[in-house]
Order: sequence, then C-alpha cells, then structure tokens
Amino acid sequence: MLCQFCGHTGTVSFMKTRRRSEVMIASFLTFGLVLPFLNTQKKASHPGAEKERPLGFGEVIDHANHGVCAIVRADNQLGFGVPIGSGFFVNDSGYFVTNAHVARSYFSLRGQGVPVGLSVPTFVPNSSRIGGAGVADVTEVEISDEADIALLRADNFRGAGKPNFLRLKFDSEIRPGDEVAITGFPLSHPDPITITASVASAWENGTFVDDLSGGRPPGPYYFVDKAIFRGFSGSPVYLRATGDVVGIAARTLSAPLETIVGPSDALKVPALGQVLTLDKLRGMLTKHNVSYTTAAR
Repeated sequence: MLCQFCGHTGTVSFMKTRRRSEVMIASFLTFGLVLPFLNTQKKASHPGAEKERPLGFGEVIDHANHGVCAIVRADNQLGFGVPIGSGFFVNDSGYFVTNAHVARSYFSLRGQGVPVGLSVPTFVPNSSRIGGAGVADVTEVEISDEADIALLRADNFRGAGKPNFLRLKFDSEIRPGDEVAITGFPLSHPDPITITASVASAWENGTFVDDLSGGRPPGPYYFVDKAIFRGFSGSPVYLRATGDVVGIAARTLSAPLETIVGPSDALKVPALGQVLTLDKLRGMLTKHNVSYTTAAR
C-alpha cells in the first residue's frame, strides 16, 4: 500500500524507520553511556585524588552542613562560643583547610589557656534542631603565612561520625561576573551555617592589597562584591555554575578608602572581599600526601 504522504510502501518506510532507530540507539550507547563512563573513571594526577560526577548546588550545601567547620573561642560573658574563623574538610580523615591568620589565632589562644576548639555544626534531618561534632585535638600540618593558607588535622571527633569533605577545582578561571557562594560562620553565629551569594568582581596577582593595607601579598586572588566578616575567613568559596570549591575566603579589603576616592566618597565605596585561589593549597596537599577529591573536567 502506498503512503499518501511520502509515496513509499509501508514495508519500506518501516524498514527505514527501524534502521534510523538502530543507528540512534548505537550512537546513544557509544556517546551517551560509554564516553561519560570513561570520563568519570579518569583519575586525577595526584595519586590520592579522585574525581566525581558534577554536583548540584543543593548537594553542595548538604555537604557543607557537615563539611564546613567553625574555629570557636569560648566567651564566658556571652555564654557561648564565638567563631574566630571557618574551615572545610578535604577528606574524611580529618584534614581541613583555613587561613593562616585564623590558625595562628587558634594556636595563640590555646597557648594562652583560652578555651578554643573546632565545631562541626550540622542540621538534624526532619527536625529544626542543630547537632554536630566537637573535636578534641587539632594539629598543624603546614601553615603558610605568605599564602595565608593553613592545612590542619582534626582528630577525636565527638558526637558524630566522619565529616563530609568538599570537592576541589584547581586551575579554575574565575572571571569578573561569575557567581560564587560562600558557606561559613561569620560574626557571632557558630550555627547554623551561613550561606551568602556573591559575584567575582576583579582579579589580582598579590600586589594590590599589599600596597594599600600593608599586609603580606598572599598570592593570586580575586575580589568578590561582599564583605568577608570576622568568622568567615577560611570558608570555602564555590563556583555557582558547578558547585566546586574554587577558593578560600580571606578578608575584607581594609584599605583607607579616602586615599583612593577622597573623604566625601569613602563611605559610598562597597566593601570587597578577598578570595584566595587554590594554587598554593594543591602544593601543600601533594607535599604531605593528603588525599582529596577533584572536580571532573
């Protein structure tokens, strides 16, 4: 029987349709299943690193609920712990990252006998309560004052199992306008975790902050359009498009702005947060043979 639309017999049309379907299925099996499998099985160059599938941002926040820690100083007047910085775990063996100036404050306070410790707050599923873990011991692995990055290790967790660890993305080209997010414990809020969205605004190479504020150049970094309050230092910074950790929150630009724009305009200039890249951290992890997980390219 001739088809009224194409003029072919029903048998011929069916055979062509079947042949197209077979080709499409073969292509899907090759490019839709095999290639992603090969990509996900590709290992990172570091012997202890593993690559995983891309994560949605909601999954990243879930990990942050038990993968980002607060470095807390006890305050007897307020009656609770006050964060002096934040950090994030790179594996479930207790290795975590923060800023060097946060780590120095921690060990200085501990040396003075001030109660200070590590807290890993986390939401309790299906409730409004906040649980978490305390850490009995924190030891120094390496602190780089020049890079303002510290690699530490937490041992003897109390009240919870192993921490979640966050996925790192090295060599990430952050451009002005890219959306990022920061999770940590700013000001006097040790829990719950605080999440703030931001936009990358500029890229520098270690001279601008040094010239203006007199601090040490911490290496490659970029600015974001949000202030990094006390307690936020050491927090992970994520690229919103992928959910990967691409930086470490460091500090707010504290230059005397009146020297740049004049006294009358100084208060009109928005605060800029400084975010360190992960370049120096990768060297630390490799040097000490610390395992970590990287983002799939």
